[in-house]
Order: sequence, then structure tokens, then C-alpha cells
Amino acid sequence: MPHHLHADEHVARSVSIVAELIERDGITRETVFEPFDRERLLRIVPLAVGERKWYAVFVEAVNCRNAFASAMVTFAFSPREGNVLELLLGGYSTAQIAIRLFIAEGTVGDHVQSMFRKTGTGKRSDLVSRVYGHEGDGILAWDSEPSEG
Repeated sequence: MPHHLHADEHVARSVSIVAELIERDGITRETVFEPFDRERLLRIVPLAVGERKWYAVFVEAVNCRNAFASAMVTFAFSPREGNVLELLLGGYSTAQIAIRLFIAEGTVGDHVQSMFRKTGTGKRSDLVSRVYGHEGDGILAWDSEPSEG
């Protein structure tokens, strides 16, 4: 995704990613990282505000230019796991990865599970945070509940 997106496009994309995260993993009670594009991550921080579930969402630049190559060596990922990881870091879903690599979604899941074992993680967001360093460059607040009225 190009850097020339307007602020409202960043917000819309961020909200979409957070909604997908909540749909995929449920309401989170810990900080998670999700790919925004190849050069940025979202750091999603749950906030305690009464009964409602709020999140602070930071758009953060990837800090380590060689993170992918380093992860390949550090965690001894196979070439195919590298293919899956590269797309996962690009923000692609399991279905999108399967289509792009001409493999079954279950096979994508097998590769992701293998990467979890190798990195000692159990969620995609943890895998992403293991691969990348980051620094903040923006914030927006996200309320998971629809507003009334």
C-alpha cells in the first residue's frame, strides 16, 4: 500500500484491520501487532474504559529493513514458510495466501502453525511482532461497539 494514502484512507484501512482481528481472534485484552502494509504495522492496544471495549491503534513504521531475511535464518523457516510469511506480513488473509501460492488454505495453516512452533508464538500478531521491530508515527481511537443514535 503506497505511503500517499490520505489520512481518512489510513483510518478506514485501520478500522477494517481491527474489525478483521476481532472477528478472527475475538476481543483482545493484550497489545497485538497486525500488518498494515509492507512498511508499516498496526499496534493495537486495548484500553479499559468501563464496560465498552476501546482500542488505541498506532500506525508504526517497520524498524528493521532486514527483518524478513533475519527471521528466515533465525527461525530456520523453510522456503515455502518464507513465501507464506512474506504474504502474511503484507496483510494477506489465509484465503488470499492460498490463492496467490496455489495451495490449499489448510496447507497455509500448516505452514503458519509450523512458524508458530519455530518462533514460540501462538498467534499471527505475535509472529509479526517477533519478526519486526517498530516505532510509532500515528494514533487513532477505536471503539468496538457501534455508537447509539
